Amino acid sequence: MSNEQARVDETVDSSDGQSLSTLTKVRNWLAHEKVPLIAAFLALLLTLPSLRVGFEADDYFHKLCLDPPPQFSKVCPSPWRLFMFFDGNEERTRQMMNMGVLPWWTNLKAKAHFHRPLTVLTHFVDHALWPNSALLVHLHNIFWYVLAVFVVALLFQELFHKKWLSGAAALCYAIDDAHGWAAAWTANRNVLICTFFGCLSVLA
Repeated sequence: MSNEQARVDETVDSSDGQSLSTLTKVRNWLAHEKVPLIAAFLALLLTLPSLRVGFEADDYFHKLCLDPPPQFSKVCPSPWRLFMFFDGNEERTRQMMNMGVLPWWTNLKAKAHFHRPLTVLTHFVDHALWPNSALLVHLHNIFWYVLAVFVVALLFQELFHKKWLSGAAALCYAIDDAHGWAAAWTANRNVLICTFFGCLSVLA
């Protein structure tokens, strides 16, 4: 073997060794016990822009239910019914259509009533402490999203045999753009709360 060929082989071996070393370092980092905290921090950073979103869609329905004007009292007689959008009552549905809350083509007999007492309680807190601050309401949502990501990352550590895989899954979960809507829409907070307590239940 010539000296030149020997140098080429040595360079290739060295390159392979460096690649393996880098891969090992990445895997060791992903397997670190603090990855859930890092994933939660990433979730916080990536959802901070939602503080400027303001209220939208069902958020206004919730605001009307929590502080109803006289003409809205029959539509939402109790603040505990924040998620009672349709109850099959044709008169109530027609009244909501006349007020512009529902579109004109809504099925008068439609039913959609969700039992979400814990989520409703969190909206009570928003209304009691910062009723007119969309920023703080969104910050409350971010709080639940960060908790959800943290617990999901802990669950991954229990489910995956290889710890570096659990770390990679946790980081992918934290940066998934599909979660942006759930975190940024305050009326969708129930998804974040269900994820948090659901994963806690599995961990337990």
